[in-house]
Amino acid sequence: MWVMTSFGILMPTLRPPQTVPKDDPRTVQIRARVAGHLDVLRERYMPATLGPTIELPNTDYEFRAYCTPVDWATALAQISLEIDYVKFKPTAEGHALHTLYNRIWAVMFEFMSTPKHRSEYWSAQKVTTTTVTTQRLGRVGEWEIDWGSDADLEVNSEWDDDWSSPITRASGQLDHRSCAHATTKGARRRCRRRWLNRNR
Repeated sequence: MWVMTSFGILMPTLRPPQTVPKDDPRTVQIRARVAGHLDVLRERYMPATLGPTIELPNTDYEFRAYCTPVDWATALAQISLEIDYVKFKPTAEGHALHTLYNRIWAVMFEFMSTPKHRSEYWSAQKVTTTTVTTQRLGRVGEWEIDWGSDADLEVNSEWDDDWSSPITRASGQLDHRSCAHATTKGARRRCRRRWLNRNR
């Protein structure tokens, strides 16, 4: 199980049997790649039930903390009961996590959606259009910008001022179909540079 929350990503599993001392009821390990994600889990939902964070650099998941199955289930239920949003990605706490969730969205969209759905989804984005005039180096250009009703599903709000919001395809290339900029190669290169600079 992978649990993606607004504050981080958690990977709960059973502890390997040889790591569980006799009579220790804490048979679940909550693993994470970011120690801070465990800190938030502990602070908000498991202050008295999640053990200390253990760092194991030579393992797949560097950080982990132990708890009982019931304590983990109780925390997960509380996280579920606090859902108060209709769109998940905008709730991500921090730019890096938001960017990661956008990338995960793009991978799932490409690999799990049917070609028919992908085509219909992108067509549905072109609901309304508006003309944006920009001026750069003394040159003025106008482009028709498509604003879909659900465009914010894959747009990082920090891109709003640029009218440019690429998402990443599974191949690792930027998908400019949701970008609202000129279709020239130069504009795409500028878009990619801005995207790379913001995600360093």
